[in-house]
Amino acid sequence: MGKLESALEKAMEIRNEGQAVESPKVEAETATTNFDAPPTLDPMEIDESAISEYLITMKNPLSHISEEYRKLCTRIFSVTEKRDQNMIMVTSSAMGEGKSLTSVNLATVIASKIDHTVLLVDCDLRNPTMHKYFGLTPEVGLVDYLKGNIELEDALINTGIGRMTLLPAGTPPDNPVELLSSNKMQQLIRDIKERYKNRYIIIDSTPVLSTAESIAIASQVDGVIFVVRERMVPKKEVIHALSLLKGANLLGVVLNADEDKSDSYYKRSYYSYSNRK
Repeated sequence: MGKLESALEKAMEIRNEGQAVESPKVEAETATTNFDAPPTLDPMEIDESAISEYLITMKNPLSHISEEYRKLCTRIFSVTEKRDQNMIMVTSSAMGEGKSLTSVNLATVIASKIDHTVLLVDCDLRNPTMHKYFGLTPEVGLVDYLKGNIELEDALINTGIGRMTLLPAGTPPDNPVELLSSNKMQQLIRDIKERYKNRYIIIDSTPVLSTAESIAIASQVDGVIFVVRERMVPKKEVIHALSLLKGANLLGVVLNADEDKSDSYYKRSYYSYSNRK
């Protein structure tokens, strides 16, 4: 069972003092930004039976868990839309904390909005998972583009799920740090932000303490969502990971927990979601 503690307004305090801060409850808002249509790509035919059970916002959109993702989405909108902050990276301290689940479910919620589109980018080149949640097996991806083997359009997948386009990672390379730190990657980030300036771009990155890639990307995006799984990573390591993101715009902290398994838990927790894998 998951528990999500938003720190959207006091993220700097969390990073500087290492203390989680309860975020006040806010009422849901209606997004007003008008988004352009997705790229002109034939939608991928997705087998619904192959979609992962962890893509809960699609498998069970009426669940309490999905509702908590929608609340998180609304909260992010309230912080980013007026500032034109449309590129968000999701990361964590270590593997297994739920960053990828947060990325894919958040992207699916955004794509379901009438006036919103989303580009989901898998920048975890060491352990790419975004395509797996949709039951897809893409032949090419971000790696192939960065190596100069294909054009960007060749890697984009119109998922046919809401208004979501996926840029999969591709085959894990031998040099992920070099690829994601390259001038071409930096240019890509600038290009997709400009090209998709009227839509949200969600980047699933690597864990901060495991690799250098997420630190390099964090300084180039508009904001960072940091995922922490309760009782998994020592507090001092979480504080260290947050310190490595110094200079990045930390939008909030997602706190996962596996303690309360009752349905009533969702009713008293403003943000929450399941994170069993």
